[in-house]
Amino acid sequence: MKAARALLGWTQSDLADEAGLGVVTIRRIEASGDTSNTGIRTLELIIQAFNRHNVKFVSTNSKEGVELLIVSSSPDL
Repeated sequence: MKAARALLGWTQSDLADEAGLGVVTIRRIEASGDTSNTGIRTLELIIQAFNRHNVKFVSTNSKEGVELLIVSSSPDL
């Protein structure tokens, strides 16, 4: 999440606002580095906030974790 925020120049507060969540929730998730105790709906809201700004999370078979892609809405990029 931190890397995705950095791509957009967002603070934790910006992400909380975009996702409709409290900033304390964002801080807790980032501080723990673990989403296993985070509710599905909370994760969906966070992912949707990033998706609206063309930042997508994708998992790969080649390594564990998540990579971030910036998806352009312009076919020329």
